[in-house]
Amino acid sequence: MNANSPVRVRFAPSPTGHLHVGNARTALFNWLFARQKRGTMVLRIEDTDVERSEARFEDQLIADLKWLGLDWDEGPDVGGPYVPYRQSDRLELYREQAERLLSERKAYLCFCTEDDLQKERDQALAEGRQPIIRENAAPLIPTRPNAAARPVRPAPSGCGFPSTPSASTTSFTVMSSSRTKSSAIPLFCVRTACRFTTTWS
Repeated sequence: MNANSPVRVRFAPSPTGHLHVGNARTALFNWLFARQKRGTMVLRIEDTDVERSEARFEDQLIADLKWLGLDWDEGPDVGGPYVPYRQSDRLELYREQAERLLSERKAYLCFCTEDDLQKERDQALAEGRQPIIRENAAPLIPTRPNAAARPVRPAPSGCGFPSTPSASTTSFTVMSSSRTKSSAIPLFCVRTACRFTTTWS
């Protein structure tokens, strides 16, 4: 993608509650930008929170956006070339891609439990650090050199991308470039035990 690529933006609300002002602002800015640039506005339902997502909230979100006068070119209610537009309907696609990344050794299995991750968060806060889960903080990763010294649990909690020691530079259309130390970037999870993509932080 470059500066001359067609504009494609998306609004991805989570159907765990009612639309709030912050949601509406994000949706409005994306809609305005897409319409100004004659681009594509995508509505994607981010129902990755299995315990709190409800169909009634999804219906209400769509109704509220329409009440605000917003429309979209692709979404769960209007379709489009990249269906489905609901995360829970894309699980098979994610499974296939996660297995491909693992087979190509571009991702690794992680056996962290929720307790392991919470301990890392608590320790970071106690030390005055940002509670970010890093790859080297995640225990029981079978493809790492020190994995042999750790007990192996039977079921992985997910798989993630290996991190690099270098800093990351991101360029923005409306801002100058931003450079971020790798230590400030959380572990990107490809797939969790509940089968969704997420970020461990």
